[in-house]
Amino acid sequence: MARHEPARKSTYRIPISATLTTTCGIEIHNPTASGVLIALRRFQVHVSSAMNLTLTRRDAPATGGTAVSVTPVPAIHGEPPAQALVRYFTAPPTLGGNLLDTPLTLQIPAAALASDTLDAEDLVPLALRPGQIFCFDTGAIVLRGTLLFTEEPWP
Repeated sequence: MARHEPARKSTYRIPISATLTTTCGIEIHNPTASGVLIALRRFQVHVSSAMNLTLTRRDAPATGGTAVSVTPVPAIHGEPPAQALVRYFTAPPTLGGNLLDTPLTLQIPAAALASDTLDAEDLVPLALRPGQIFCFDTGAIVLRGTLLFTEEPWP
């Protein structure tokens, strides 16, 4: 009998330290030709004041605004560069495309450190298929933290 081997998952961190804008403070884009599924696994943020963090999944990237590209950092030295395209906005963009599902909102209390693991084994992870985009609406706030995601082969 052949032994079942789980698909290899490359893990990446996105460091964030910025004053973000409303509408779409952080955008993670899985390019159409990437060949991977991107799954959010964990986030840890420190905020300057109370906030609602709203996550939406869209079918096209935002346009306009003032964007700063962020290079995801491999968790293990020698991993290939991430397929994900990540940027944060310091001036509001125009949201792109269509909303693909109901937004998810997380409430973070005043001036707090918030951390959550998003990959409980009995739940389907928050994931992006090729051609999809996550947009984090943080409100106009100072945000410091890290997002952790994996990339695994997509059929």
